[in-house]
Amino acid sequence: MSPSIYPNSTRVRSILLISPDFFNYHILVRDELIRQGHTVYYVCDRPSKKAIVKILIRKFRFLLAPYLRRYYERVFNEIPNNIDEVFIIKGEGLTKDVVRGMQKRFQKARFQIYLWDSLRNHPTAMSIVPFMDRVFSFDIEDSKSHPEWHYMPNYYVEKPHNNKKNDDSLTSKNWNLTFIGTCHSDRLKILAKISRTLPSEFSFYRFVFFQSPLLYYFRKIFDPAFRTFRVEELSLKPQLGNSTESVIRSTIAILDIHHPRQSGFSHRAVEALASGLKLVTTNHYIRQTSYYDKRFIYIIDRDNPQIDPEFLRERAAPDQAEFVPNESIQALELKRWIQTIFT
Repeated sequence: MSPSIYPNSTRVRSILLISPDFFNYHILVRDELIRQGHTVYYVCDRPSKKAIVKILIRKFRFLLAPYLRRYYERVFNEIPNNIDEVFIIKGEGLTKDVVRGMQKRFQKARFQIYLWDSLRNHPTAMSIVPFMDRVFSFDIEDSKSHPEWHYMPNYYVEKPHNNKKNDDSLTSKNWNLTFIGTCHSDRLKILAKISRTLPSEFSFYRFVFFQSPLLYYFRKIFDPAFRTFRVEELSLKPQLGNSTESVIRSTIAILDIHHPRQSGFSHRAVEALASGLKLVTTNHYIRQTSYYDKRFIYIIDRDNPQIDPEFLRERAAPDQAEFVPNESIQALELKRWIQTIFT
């Protein structure tokens, strides 16, 4: 597809995309780059999806340095050396030696990185940042600490409106509050507290994804909050596609529980606002944005997560217009998000 259909699109390029294989986020980015006319070579930022490899990369990177170097040398040798762009998302498995090798091979390429994690969670990112031509970060505090970086919230994907009847039984139920996300930090504890405080007539949809069986069974044994969930609310498989969309289409508010060591906004939070839904969030940094509106965004304390029931009764009060995403939110739609990065 020609990129000429996008008025602000940049020239066609060959791009090496290095990104985590996380849900389908990397596929969305890759496919949108291709739709804009670019040639894309995708490489996972870790040589394996196994939990032990992830742990070693995060905690004992020096043990894997030779393995990582050989992995990247092999995959990079299969990519033309005259590419225009290297675009890294997170880059958890990259080391400075690997990046130096990339710069020697891809000498004409511009190197950019998007940090969709905070430095407090991913401090090793600073070992490769000095080699980048441009740095984008989703984290507000990190961007303030490094004014030479570009603050860039997460993207969202615009969903086509679908009024056709869906056979999924979830569409027949209206939800006051919905949470769909991965298990980390104190999320189970906060979800359990909210469930106890909501009025009994309110419906709360909860779906928690565990990224490894080890984490699932560890929480099952040691986390008391685990026992407050039904079996169908906890899964080792992510909920994607029609099931997720069915729930979101019939909910009043989306619940966002951000990681306590981050100040950036999750995909789910950005998607909620872009879709005109209400948002309940633990992330108080949203007050600093141009799109904060207390009629549609409710901030809770993660230690005492109380929600005013009136906020969850209707999508909008009778005397209020529906929430309309402003330009700051609209600019985060994936097509425009990519155009901003590749200017």
